Amino acid sequence: MKPPGSSSRRPPLAGCSLAGASCDPQRGPAGSVPACAPARTPPCRLLLVLLLLPPLAASYRPRAWGAAAPSAPRWNETAEKNLGVLADEDNTLQQNSSSNISYSNAMQKEITLPSRLIYYINQDSESPYHVLDTKARHQQKHNKAVHLAQASFQIEAFGSKFILDLLLNNGLLSSDYVEIHYENGKPQYSKGGEHCYYHGSIRGVKDSKVALSTCNGLHGMFEDDTFVYMIEPLELVHDEKSTGRPHIIQKTLAGQYSKQMKNLTMERGDRWPFLSELQWLKRRKRAVNPSRGIFEEMKYLELMIVNDHKTYKKHRSSHAHTNNFAKSVVNLVDSIYKEQLNTRVVLVAVETWTERDQIDITTNPVQMLHEFSKYRQRIRQHADAVHLISRVTFHYKRSSLSYFGGVCSRTRGVGVNEYGLPMAVAQVLSQSLAQNLGIQWEPSSRKPKCDCTESWGGCIMEETGVSHSRKFSKCSVLEYRDFLQRGGGACLFNRPTKLFEPTECGNGYVEAGEECDCGFHVECYGLCCKKCSLSNGAHCSDGPCCNNTSCLFQPRGYECRDAVNECDITEYCTGDSGQ
Repeated sequence: MKPPGSSSRRPPLAGCSLAGASCDPQRGPAGSVPACAPARTPPCRLLLVLLLLPPLAASYRPRAWGAAAPSAPRWNETAEKNLGVLADEDNTLQQNSSSNISYSNAMQKEITLPSRLIYYINQDSESPYHVLDTKARHQQKHNKAVHLAQASFQIEAFGSKFILDLLLNNGLLSSDYVEIHYENGKPQYSKGGEHCYYHGSIRGVKDSKVALSTCNGLHGMFEDDTFVYMIEPLELVHDEKSTGRPHIIQKTLAGQYSKQMKNLTMERGDRWPFLSELQWLKRRKRAVNPSRGIFEEMKYLELMIVNDHKTYKKHRSSHAHTNNFAKSVVNLVDSIYKEQLNTRVVLVAVETWTERDQIDITTNPVQMLHEFSKYRQRIRQHADAVHLISRVTFHYKRSSLSYFGGVCSRTRGVGVNEYGLPMAVAQVLSQSLAQNLGIQWEPSSRKPKCDCTESWGGCIMEETGVSHSRKFSKCSVLEYRDFLQRGGGACLFNRPTKLFEPTECGNGYVEAGEECDCGFHVECYGLCCKKCSLSNGAHCSDGPCCNNTSCLFQPRGYECRDAVNECDITEYCTGDSGQ
């Protein structure tokens, strides 16, 4: 199925989907893909204008936005003047432009100005601050900025105020994580990468979930027990230092089936073969101790993402932006897998084809999967699975294709996926990886017995089009368990080391992602340090060269230690450190 926001701009035409779902090129469908004429679709810009006109033209009453409040009305005026700019930003709001789109009343959009919650010097309570940056001051790793280990954001939308409490997802990147791009035909390797990817919860809302990135505004989603909210920044010209940054937030009713999706059912002969039919997997079965809680044990899927050239061009020909997009997608996938499948999705590498595609990009996913499988065998990075994100529209009923049960195999641990909005790609990648893990598609006939335990958002592997599904059904969980018990996924049990180890705020040691650490609050001055972050306006929190009332460095030349004897010398502050 093709979720909303995927790169597809039309449904597959009759007779254009591939016959047979098996993606093994040796056993796949014979013949070439029938030629398909492109469907006539409404202009994308027109759809965007129609979509954004109601919220922008409606009467707008500015709310209290903390530091950004005075400028909120001014931004609203600017937004109305720049309606044409909004229409041109198709990379901000990619919508499926099929002629049969009908927008559900359950899907709403608003423009909002989020703020980060911070502490000011000598204040006991948090205050909203319009600058969203989470970079820790005076910290770098592998020449990349280090982001705060924890942060909180406030978002006002749809008549409600949401406070998101976030922790850096330290398990996202492995210690060997590398980014690869091409220059003059040769691969260039960069160790490490900017890590601004968080998981968390909505303050005061039980069982809520948040997955956000903060590298460039807020990208991601959060959910309560009723709605799913997706947020991303608008690409408007603005002065963030004085006005904050406008974001668009979309609210989707829980359990709403997308009307933009086709109701797809598969013939029995179009099903993937079950695990017992995979002879290649039988050959590498391992002994399993029945007493071992193999499903309950945490597993680690080491994943490599490859971005094709058009995906790179879509991100302004910036390999840094393209890599951040891939990391944002995997951060969303990891939030799903760790909660439901006891499996962490760990990025070991992101490769971006900056100069040209390394394989033929085609609308035939079976052919492309076969070519990508051959390319994967030349990749020297260790990975349990390697998946391609391509800005292509497959002539196929779904937005991805991967080898069933192929994880851990250098030839079959691969998949190809259509590009789209981060949430849409996350859903597609979740499905594609699930196929690698021995989880089948679920036809509508199995829905009554396979319903999700919390089925408000539908099930990830349902063949019926479901909008923003984030749950695996009971059948999917049982299939994954059976896959593991039969010896599949042997590589998932080696735990990779992390690029960033979890910090422990309050232990007295300033670790990566912390700006200060007061220990038991006896090592810091006043309220210069809160939650291991310096209060706004503070330069330091402790040390002989830190002013204990202003939280600023003592001036250069300030005497910080007297000589204790004739063999000692007096020490002076440098003016740029508290120590």
